Amino acid sequence: MVLTAAAASTAAAGLLDQDGPVAPPVAGDPSPTPTGAATPPRWPAPLQEAFTTRGCGWMVKTLGPAPEAPLEMTVDLDDSVDLGRDWAEPIGTATVTNVSEEPFTGATGRFPETFVAHDGSVVTEPAPQQASLHGVVLAQGQSVTYPVHSFLRMCTPGDVTQPHHEPLEPGTYQVYVELEFVDAFTLYSGPIDLVVE
Repeated sequence: MVLTAAAASTAAAGLLDQDGPVAPPVAGDPSPTPTGAATPPRWPAPLQEAFTTRGCGWMVKTLGPAPEAPLEMTVDLDDSVDLGRDWAEPIGTATVTNVSEEPFTGATGRFPETFVAHDGSVVTEPAPQQASLHGVVLAQGQSVTYPVHSFLRMCTPGDVTQPHHEPLEPGTYQVYVELEFVDAFTLYSGPIDLVVE
């Protein structure tokens, strides 16, 4: 079976690499502005829709517009993903950009968290992450990139051994992504349609 991205949207998934250390996110240089070119203001960040869910088997509930944030998160998923791959391999990347007019300093987990839903109900939830925080320091216009992970396997409520579960059945699924910054705000994205073939 193959997973393809039917639509790209803003945001990203959390998965703990249990086989060893994971390279930290990589910060990019601010985008250069051509001499004399006017740069339109991007603050506040584009509208994000907040959501909540209690996890595997529960519905995803939309909460309306998320509070304003100085950061913008976008996701770039692979065109296709072989479900026979190593479950720890990322399925894409999430890029977080400081779109405000000020430097940003904050702390978050190792990866964004990703929920995969079918007919509004969560069928794949994020893996537990280590209880550690990672600092994020971004100048105006600077970005940091995270790997996007998902088991892409049918979860069982209360069971975290998802790599050993059955792969998702062929069909269309929705991906919801969130990245929480401690004592500050949460970035959201979704639904992003994914087709399993």
